[in-house]
Amino acid sequence: MVVRTRPPQTPVMPRSVASAPRRWPKRLLAACIGLIVMALLASALWLRAYQPLATGNGSFSVQPYRLVTGSFDANGWQDGSFTQYELRLVPDTRYRVGFPLWNRGRLPVTVLGAASAGDPRDEVSTTLAGTTPIDAREPGRMANAFAPFTLQPGEGIELFVDVRVKPFGAATSVGLSTIVLEYRVAWMRSEATLFLGTSINICKPAC
Repeated sequence: MVVRTRPPQTPVMPRSVASAPRRWPKRLLAACIGLIVMALLASALWLRAYQPLATGNGSFSVQPYRLVTGSFDANGWQDGSFTQYELRLVPDTRYRVGFPLWNRGRLPVTVLGAASAGDPRDEVSTTLAGTTPIDAREPGRMANAFAPFTLQPGEGIELFVDVRVKPFGAATSVGLSTIVLEYRVAWMRSEATLFLGTSINICKPAC
């Protein structure tokens, strides 16, 4: 007696199953997009909290020096002391403060300007005047008018701020010890409130 057998055959898949699209490429793409979005959000949060700018370790200057009526050491800054200058208020006079600005972070920082230009109607205006190299032979003397600049990690520059009191105003005392700068790291813009490292008090007729 002879027994005949058929070789096994591959089962035929239904047409609906055979023509169904593969889903794993779409799922992989969605997962990659999700990871990219999460990385961008984490980077944005880190850059928003990143504060690389600092003052200190350099030359400080106050002009015009002929209007300085006194100076003394005061407490309350990083190392516990700073110099407080008292000046005589003369309306429509430009008072200029120079201070060192450093990039203490690990990424390049572009300083764009003051965060607020102020109200033109204010009796007192504060503007960024210019810069000079941190290792200049004549510290305290402005070399360049202000324009956005980039500080590399560990790099410093001397920045100058102008304070002007309008004539015929009612202001009798003006103080300046901090400034708010707008800067950019990578694509993120942020603001930093910095202590100048010195403080001025402008009084009428005198402090």
